[in-house]
Amino acid sequence: NIAKEGVKLDFMIDEEKEKVNKAVVEEMSNWIQKLLIDEHVDKVVASSKLTSTPAAVVSSAWGPTANQQRLMKSQTLGAGAKENPSMLQKVLEINPGHPLIKDLHKKFQDLKAENAQDSEEPRAIELRNDVKILFHTAMLNSGFPIDDPTKFASEIFSLMNVKLGVNPEAKVEEVPLEKVIEPEEEAPAQEAAPEAE
Repeated sequence: NIAKEGVKLDFMIDEEKEKVNKAVVEEMSNWIQKLLIDEHVDKVVASSKLTSTPAAVVSSAWGPTANQQRLMKSQTLGAGAKENPSMLQKVLEINPGHPLIKDLHKKFQDLKAENAQDSEEPRAIELRNDVKILFHTAMLNSGFPIDDPTKFASEIFSLMNVKLGVNPEAKVEEVPLEKVIEPEEEAPAQEAAPEAE
């Protein structure tokens, strides 16, 4: 099943390339896995299956696929899946050759050199937010439902703040709006009662 971990297609097998990919991002992969532990991410691995996509989410070898999880949630007893997190374990596959992953890896290495990847420094916070956005976007792209859409929207808005140079601490201003007065509707004319003969 292509939607599960460990799938190897004959025309994609390049063991030497896989070893290099794994070595390059292994430290970052372990850090990402710890960062996403609350998202039921069992592991983060470098993948040779991905070509143009930076990341994908697949089910663990024995877990339900994205489609099966949607069916479980839509059923009356779907709440049972939340009670058994082991059934929802996911694997995040990353493409080490993708420019986005290479950029994340460089930022991680720079922070790691200063032992600041888990700090509250703005660069570290931005890196953690970027990883979470990458994961949630990969989930959507792979067909998995997002448990907290509001949180995902907040992550996107934070990213927009960074891109547009907006101070995330800036307060929302109350803008007075002109009150629109709706014209009164005329009461429908009453029909005259028929005259008695």
